[in-house]
Amino acid sequence: MKRTGSLGELSFTSPISAGDIGVGTCSDGELVKAYLQWSEGYAEYWLQMRNGAVLLQMVPGCPNSGAIYLLNSTNRTFYLADFELGDTDLNKHTFEQLVAEYGLLDYASNPCLIEVPVREAAMA
Repeated sequence: MKRTGSLGELSFTSPISAGDIGVGTCSDGELVKAYLQWSEGYAEYWLQMRNGAVLLQMVPGCPNSGAIYLLNSTNRTFYLADFELGDTDLNKHTFEQLVAEYGLLDYASNPCLIEVPVREAAMA
């Protein structure tokens, strides 16, 4: 499902699995906390849904450094929300606008909507 808004088309990239960050069986809350520690960030916003979560991840000391990640609880993977026109200067206010404009809670509620482009094999 493709969605377009003020920052252009939304896509999801850079999947990071629980295994990538060295986490085994745990709750979604523990997984998010482990991810944030691994990424050296913090959650300015954390919207937990039944099947996933939406996070505004920030860099400590940088108020407009946010990136939006979605957690798919089923496959225990985080996906970066990537906006066609860029998403520089994300903060709490712009996060709230983008969650509403792009329907990001729909993705957290139903993570099977998240489509990640398949990388093509490199040619020798």
